[in-house]
Amino acid sequence: MAGTPGHAGQATYEEYKPRFTNISSVAAFRPALCGRSDLFQAGTCVRHPSGPAYITGALAYGWQEITTNRTVSLAGIDQLRAEFNANAYSGRIEGVYRFVAQVMAGVGITPYAAGQFTTFDLPAYCERAIAGTPNFALAYGARSVTEPRSEIGIRTDKFFVMSNGVLTLRGRLAWAHDFDPDRTIAATFQLLPGASFLVNGAAQAADSVLTTASAEWR
Repeated sequence: MAGTPGHAGQATYEEYKPRFTNISSVAAFRPALCGRSDLFQAGTCVRHPSGPAYITGALAYGWQEITTNRTVSLAGIDQLRAEFNANAYSGRIEGVYRFVAQVMAGVGITPYAAGQFTTFDLPAYCERAIAGTPNFALAYGARSVTEPRSEIGIRTDKFFVMSNGVLTLRGRLAWAHDFDPDRTIAATFQLLPGASFLVNGAAQAADSVLTTASAEWR
């Protein structure tokens, strides 16, 4: 995951699986839910080349100040709000070997394998009523989720020298496996301490295909 310089005139299309879902969404009584998050991120990466091969590594930290707003209209209108801070830690290591296939008109072929992890720390937090009653206010338990992920695939590139520039085409096809796609968190009604249940986030497939296609003009 080494940094790459900016490119002019580049168009990229990529399909991917989302890394996180909003695990504080609650389906009880079908309430309306919205929220916002202020985010700070910092990271670093290194790259060690050895001929046509290289290894890259990266570490990152993210801090989020999150606010959720939930409206329950079962008996009147209750507006419930929660405010909390969450932390995310992530890392990635990738090994790459690039060669040029002359029998394929000089197409660059780069097999790669990578491993990464993401840890998301949620604190215990509670909703409070900003309008109406707190009858359906929820308390959430603390949760720390670590998701390891592996990738194996191939990247390709081919450039064409034109009279007024260089056109470079790139592509990627890879298989990714998520070892822990669980997205659940425990919730309890504050006025009914024994009434606990699990909140399920959007289901994520353990296996996914990653594809990229891009064109760059310089």
